[in-house]
Amino acid sequence: MKKWPPPFLERRGQTLEDTESEDTEPDDIDDLASFGGHGTLEALEFTRLLEAQGIPSCVQGVSALIYYGAGRVRDDWEICIPTEQMEQAKLIFENSPDYEPANTILAQPKSLIHSYPRLKRVGINVRFILVPAFDIHFEFKPENLTRSFNNLPYPKLEVLVQSLLERNDSMNLTDLVDGADLSEKWGEDNLNLEGKNDGEWVAKINATVRAMAKGPTDMKTMGCMAPTVLVDKRELWLRIVRKKRLRL
Repeated sequence: MKKWPPPFLERRGQTLEDTESEDTEPDDIDDLASFGGHGTLEALEFTRLLEAQGIPSCVQGVSALIYYGAGRVRDDWEICIPTEQMEQAKLIFENSPDYEPANTILAQPKSLIHSYPRLKRVGINVRFILVPAFDIHFEFKPENLTRSFNNLPYPKLEVLVQSLLERNDSMNLTDLVDGADLSEKWGEDNLNLEGKNDGEWVAKINATVRAMAKGPTDMKTMGCMAPTVLVDKRELWLRIVRKKRLRL
């Protein structure tokens, strides 16, 4: 059996308080990222560096929602890679003169994002977070990926929506439904709406959170756990889609 949690999620001698710092890098001395600060070309450079070392990647998180039309604001580019290649990816950027560690972000409810490597492009105001595929319920297969006009890898729309359903991530799912203007029929044609969301994934995420916590009273860390009550995927989908007109 593979070691769990994997090495990149071990505490590394770091307390949760150490992660709760504002991003204080002196942005005023950095160059503006490409495309008016969006950082598209820097993100492409980042993914190509990974791919050159045999590590597939794709853009996830807020950037993926934006790609499909959601009205969100990006702080970091979340770049997803296979879970088993996280240590290899960390070494690539640790040994690169073009990247440096960025301040960790604050712990967020129902998320482990603060525990993953966050990197800054030296001299440019753009940051990246390496996210393991298990975190976002994503499987790296060619048929799950698409390329943007600028050749950035993204999850296909139906794959992204399915992952949000399986994680019971109603907030991001709502923004994606609204941004991409998805319909009930689109869901019936493109999604697996049978049964509950993925309880095995929930258990795995929550086991990781418990392993990272100092104990059951470490509420800040325990607050990162995924919801344990499973939901009917079709009911979740229909509830969000049918209320779309009220939100727009």
